[in-house]
Amino acid sequence: MDQGTLTRFAVVADEINLDPEIACRVARELGMAAVDLNTLWGKQITALSDGEVRSVKAVLKTYGLRPYMIAGLPFKFLPVEGLTPHTLVAGEAFVRDLRILQRSLEIGQALGATCARVHAFAWPPQAPGAPVRRRDGGKIPAEILPTIVAGLREACALAARYGLKLGLENVRASYGNCGHNLAEVCDAVGDPRLRVVWDPANAFVSGEDAAYPDGYAAALPHIDHIHVKDARLADPAQPSGATVWECVGRGAVDWAGQLRALHRDGYAGMLCVETHWSPPGLTPEQATRTTFDNLRRLWDDVVGGGHHRPSPGAGAS
Repeated sequence: MDQGTLTRFAVVADEINLDPEIACRVARELGMAAVDLNTLWGKQITALSDGEVRSVKAVLKTYGLRPYMIAGLPFKFLPVEGLTPHTLVAGEAFVRDLRILQRSLEIGQALGATCARVHAFAWPPQAPGAPVRRRDGGKIPAEILPTIVAGLREACALAARYGLKLGLENVRASYGNCGHNLAEVCDAVGDPRLRVVWDPANAFVSGEDAAYPDGYAAALPHIDHIHVKDARLADPAQPSGATVWECVGRGAVDWAGQLRALHRDGYAGMLCVETHWSPPGLTPEQATRTTFDNLRRLWDDVVGGGHHRPSPGAGAS
């Protein structure tokens, strides 16, 4: 049943379904106000044709949803080791990714989105072919930072042409993997168009144990958007080991504390569900509904002083 628009909440559409018609119908049924757009019909959004973009626009209009972020992948897999600022921005790989960002911005402008996602380039893998493990968040090497800054300044200049902001999301495969690294990058770039998409669970899997409060405090001046999911250690006896995604409120992220801090600090942006959790027996839509229900309960406790508790588990991830 349509609950009316809950202007605080959004969802990454493909976490519900790769078909935007289904994803937007469910998001509207849940009362959400907006969506982030990443993969549609099994394709990255930047690979959509102009006709497909018009179809997405029609779907968004039908369900009364606004697109917040075009969640493309510019710079996520682009290494910068051994490059200077000049050799990065003059290089074929960077020019290719800048074209992908331009397509994100074109689509964002066409759909009326607020920002387009970027990443702080690729952190070298710990070992080729090895399982992804937590590290300590890590510090950006001093010799690498100017190259990262040069690339993102070029991206900001491009975004200015389209009137959109850039959302720098922390992901574990990137130099912008946790709160203090996001802050260092944004401070060094020094462009108001570059804003942070804060994801505490991504910070946790990157090795930032205190994603809240420490990582959050570092990133706070730059935060424009929040992605909401949860994670935990696969083996609690291995704090530097593998992680698995979990339902919000049942993992290692202190979401209750994080939400209280957002409320206290006057955060006026979106809380965007990015489920990732996929327990046996639940479809992506069902997992997203459970995640959103837990988020709503936690948020209601914060803003209303209620006594709700997160829903019980529906299976281990």
